[in-house]
Formats: sequence, C-alpha cells, structure tokens
Amino acid sequence: MTTFEHALLGINGALAAGLHRHHGWKIVALAGVAAIAPDWDGVPMLIDMSRFEAGHRVWGHNLLACCVLGLLLGTADYRLDLSGRAAA
Repeated sequence: MTTFEHALLGINGALAAGLHRHHGWKIVALAGVAAIAPDWDGVPMLIDMSRFEAGHRVWGHNLLACCVLGLLLGTADYRLDLSGRAAA
C-alpha cells in the first residue's frame, strides 16, 4: 500500500464508523494521520538499505505498533490541539 492508500483507509474507516457525526472533521483527519504512521518503518532506508529490507513491515506494520502510534497521536492531538492549530 502507498501512503495515500494508508490515509484513505483511515479516513474511510472513520467516516464509515460515523465518528465525524459526533467528533467533527478533526477525528477524520487524525484517523488519516494515524493510518499513515506505521510507515515510519521506512526510515532505516535512509541509513542502510539492508536494514530496511530486514525490518520493513516488521517494526511498524503490526497491531501493537499501530495501536500504540494511534493512541500516542490521539493523546497528542487531545492535549495539544494539533489538528485545530493546523486548521487555523
């Protein structure tokens, strides 16, 4: 999946669940960002391609990493109002 497809999955999931009706557009935007977050495991590509090939889809693309990243992003947005600042 590409980064765009990751974002679409998160956005469509939030819309399908009806979260936008109760929490507004911010939850939809946050769902898109949270869906992109597992792609952080591509960072080793900048250092060494063999490390990237050994660990890609292992470090970031698992349920634990996805849940932890989603919770961290949600907590940061709740406490710091990141999506509200980005909209302004």
